[in-house]
Amino acid sequence: MKMLKSAVIGATFLLGTLYAQAGELQVNTLTSEQIKDFRVKMTTQNKLNLGSNKIMVKIFHDGHLHSDYDVKLKVYAHDGKAVVYQDMKNRNDKKYVFNVNLNDKSNHGYLLSYRLRGGVTHYAKGRLSF
Repeated sequence: MKMLKSAVIGATFLLGTLYAQAGELQVNTLTSEQIKDFRVKMTTQNKLNLGSNKIMVKIFHDGHLHSDYDVKLKVYAHDGKAVVYQDMKNRNDKKYVFNVNLNDKSNHGYLLSYRLRGGVTHYAKGRLSF
């Protein structure tokens, strides 16, 4: 009886792990950039599209995930206009979340700035492509 109980618990754990990994595979990585001791990873739940897009940012310093930075995301349209987004202050899983509105299918440049209170501001830049 004990062996059956252990087998059921083990199978449940294995299925839970596989299900969790399958959920992570749906995340689209936009960029993962290493600058000195910092690594910035930007992801979306879905592919980028016109309208509202939820972009999640994780910031690592010396391999540790942090959620105590002041973070801003500036998105540039092809005509040079820029929109600055603040994160939604939902840091339960140490992600910075931005609702970014894209109104055309051109490539958009971005500049991500982050700093610890009173510290040096760090930057990551790149392109958001459809």
